[in-house]
Amino acid sequence: RKAVRELSKTHMGLAGHKKSMKLLSNYNIFIESKQLLEKDRYVRKSSAVTLWRDTYSVYKMYGLKCKSCGTIQYPTNVRSCIICRADDQLDLIKLSLKGTIFTYTLDHLVGGSYLDTPVPRCVIDLDGGGRVLLNMTEIEKPEENVKIGMQVELTFRQIHEGGEFKNYYYKCRPPRGRQ
Repeated sequence: RKAVRELSKTHMGLAGHKKSMKLLSNYNIFIESKQLLEKDRYVRKSSAVTLWRDTYSVYKMYGLKCKSCGTIQYPTNVRSCIICRADDQLDLIKLSLKGTIFTYTLDHLVGGSYLDTPVPRCVIDLDGGGRVLLNMTEIEKPEENVKIGMQVELTFRQIHEGGEFKNYYYKCRPPRGRQ
C-alpha cells in the first residue's frame, strides 16, 4: 500500500497524461514521426558558373604540381602547396586515370538513388602522383572484393541531376576484365 501511495505522487495517471499531450497541427507530422510517409529527397542544385569554374579539375581531371617541391595535389582550387606552402608556384598538369586504393570505407548510409549498398568510398593514389576521394562502382560484394593496394581505373559517370543540369564526376572501378 505504501508503494502505491508513493507511486501516485509521482505519476499523473491517464487524466494527467491526456492534459500533458501536445496537439499536432496536422496529420503529416504524426505519420512522419511514425515513419509512414516518405519525405521528398533533397534535389542538389548546380549552376553554369560552377560548371565553368570546375572544368579543369572535374571534367578534364587536372591537378597542380608545385614548382618548388614537386608535390602533385588535387583539386585545382588552391594557390599554395600543401607540403612546402609555396604560394603561386603551382602548374596545371593532367592527372592519370589509373591508381591504387590507399584506404577506403564502406558507406552503408549513402543517400541518393543507390540500389546497392554498401558503397565503397576510396582514397586513390593516382599513378604519377596526386590523391583523390571517389566512390567505387562496378564491384560485386565490396565487403570481400575491395582491398587496400587494389589497382583501379577512373571512369566518368553521371552523379545526379540538379535543376536543369546533369552533374558528372569520376568514380573508380576495378580495371576492365578483372574483379
